Amino acid sequence: MNIGIIPDGNRRYAEKKQIPYENAYEKGIEKAKKAIKWCGDAGADNVVIYALSSDNKVKTKRVKLLTELYKQQMNKAMNDKNLKKTRIKFAGDWVNELTEEAILIEDATEKNKGLGVYILLNYSGKKEMEKAAETDSFDVPIEIDLVIRTGGKKRLSGFCPYQSTYAEIFFTNTLWPEFTEKEFKEIINEFNECDRTYGK
Repeated sequence: MNIGIIPDGNRRYAEKKQIPYENAYEKGIEKAKKAIKWCGDAGADNVVIYALSSDNKVKTKRVKLLTELYKQQMNKAMNDKNLKKTRIKFAGDWVNELTEEAILIEDATEKNKGLGVYILLNYSGKKEMEKAAETDSFDVPIEIDLVIRTGGKKRLSGFCPYQSTYAEIFFTNTLWPEFTEKEFKEIINEFNECDRTYGK
């Protein structure tokens, strides 16, 4: 089972709680770490997390903030014992400031045998498909079975359009920092009961 996650709602969480956006994004990153573990516990083979859309590149302040937070987390990750349980790959055009850290993490986890984790940075599904038409390869070379989007919006926003062709899609109104393991398990249980016909 391959799971895709669109972790939406960090900014609205900040406004709801009247806290700085930076604090909300930090909570979102911590929640992503927990979600990766939940996916592994659920028996997933891979998880794909939409960390930064290329559409956000025009929002300079947000991208600068996220880039700094991701850089901090990547540096911490190099000393994280849980890295031994995952294979981490970065997809998309990345962000130039993160390239060195991303390569180090990919190299450090390449031979691990656990859960595959794809982190989409400066990613565009449209651009990936255009690139694949020329190279016959995808940045995310897996078929996604289940997509979970938090935050109440009912769209994929360019998330892996080819890989998600036959995915079951679950939308929840829960803001990403408030997403719980209980709700995750409920979605997994509902997914496991789906009669998947793959368009037939």
